Amino acid sequence: MNSFFKKRKHRKWTWMSPDGVTKYEIDFIMSTRKQIFNDVSVINAVKTGSDHRMVRGTLNLNIKLERSRLMKSTLRLAPTHIQNPDSSQLELHNRFECLENCVDVDALNDRFVETVHTVGSKCLRPVVQTEPKNSRTLLLS
Repeated sequence: MNSFFKKRKHRKWTWMSPDGVTKYEIDFIMSTRKQIFNDVSVINAVKTGSDHRMVRGTLNLNIKLERSRLMKSTLRLAPTHIQNPDSSQLELHNRFECLENCVDVDALNDRFVETVHTVGSKCLRPVVQTEPKNSRTLLLS
């Protein structure tokens, strides 16, 4: 982001060599979304005891928009339907009883994940979509 906001040369350097002569811009703020930044600048008034100067980025965030983007994640699982809720719950209960013998936390975690995957693959089936997404009508079978 430093390169998008033009500053004078003496306001851009972020590192000074031990001899005090050589100065480079080596600290940056990186982002894939340029539109949320209002400004990026180097702060020279703060003394940190380091040979680096702090880089400051001023953001303009729309919290409601960012929250809605997070909620509409593309990593969500497809809707599913439990074929027989009573039998799947009984099978989970029986399999979880076997986990009581595990003492090692890692082994317990591995068996737990394996159990949930096994029962889920047997008892869950995806919801069948019969019309295009735009119509927002789902048929559950």
